[in-house]
Amino acid sequence: MPKYKDTQKKYLTQEQIDELEAISNLPKEILFARDWFVLGCYSGLRFGDMEAFNKKDHIKSNRLTLYTSKTGELISIPLTEKLLSLFERVNYKPIPYTNKHYNELLKQIDIGVRLSAHMSRHSAAVRWASLGVPQEIVAKLLAHTSLKTTAIYYKITGYRWDEAFLEAENKANKTPSGRG
Repeated sequence: MPKYKDTQKKYLTQEQIDELEAISNLPKEILFARDWFVLGCYSGLRFGDMEAFNKKDHIKSNRLTLYTSKTGELISIPLTEKLLSLFERVNYKPIPYTNKHYNELLKQIDIGVRLSAHMSRHSAAVRWASLGVPQEIVAKLLAHTSLKTTAIYYKITGYRWDEAFLEAENKANKTPSGRG
């Protein structure tokens, strides 16, 4: 009997990320885990990359640069004001927990969604897709070896559908036949 595989990715919307980030009445350890989670929502970092983070090696020329822990793929993204403020919140320190302990800390945060380590990565992918970042760039940022893996996030958001639909409608409304 083949195993059923749920391909539905769990992710946070931008509104949920903002809500999560606004929570302040949490114990220090949970706030630290929350800040790394939010950082993951903006950077797409895997847990292993958060765990291995080192400011000296990974922050260079105002960029986050690293070889990912899973694939060894080089990623380099500009340090936006948002990313800088999040790195400052975690004091540029890596996650000192096991993945299991990190997930246990995240589960204690109540925003109506059960958080897990990998969810921040899914949230980053959906966020980027929703913002119109091309699929090939998101694939590179996430160090996906196949565009099919990245395509899942574009199906979730419907970004490409909406973009194509609106573009077609705009063209149709500008036709010289007087229909628009």
